[in-house]
Amino acid sequence: MYISTRRRQRGARHKCAREGPSFHFPMQSLFRLLKRCKYFISSFGILKGADVNAKQEESGQTALMAAVLRGKTNIVSYLLKAGADPMIGEGSGYHPPHGAAFQGRPEIMQILIDSGLDVNSFHDDGYLPLHRVCWGQEKRHADTLVVLLKHGVDPEVKSKDGKTCREMTKNKFILDVLDSWNADEKEL
Repeated sequence: MYISTRRRQRGARHKCAREGPSFHFPMQSLFRLLKRCKYFISSFGILKGADVNAKQEESGQTALMAAVLRGKTNIVSYLLKAGADPMIGEGSGYHPPHGAAFQGRPEIMQILIDSGLDVNSFHDDGYLPLHRVCWGQEKRHADTLVVLLKHGVDPEVKSKDGKTCREMTKNKFILDVLDSWNADEKEL
């Protein structure tokens, strides 16, 4: 039974909370669970028949990419442990490190690095996760930059436009991190 009305959706959230691991939500991917239940997937376990690598039709995102972009740290960890493939790109081919960088998700970037993902991979558009972080305007983007720098990302790598992170950003927090990093490397 698919949940289609607002009333049924509210009922589904309550049912999720009550039934825990035995709850069965009829869907082909975990992506819909991210939208329908406000409780973490880790409280339910892998759902029967759910494909952790299925893509949502509209966005082309897997549940992992959706969790990365929304900052759902526990869900990201759980999906990686459950076998989600972090190298499946979304509709435009962006992988989770690019999404975590663009959204400024330092905890998630750390989880991705710890799981062995390469954060020095250029997307077809000519940008690294480093460059996407530098476009951000909030402090969390600078915090994500710190994670990247501590794991060996070179802040002087140029994008396809020939610009470094420093040349791309107007974020004071990012400029402060870059100044600190250059003044005393790895002492942040």
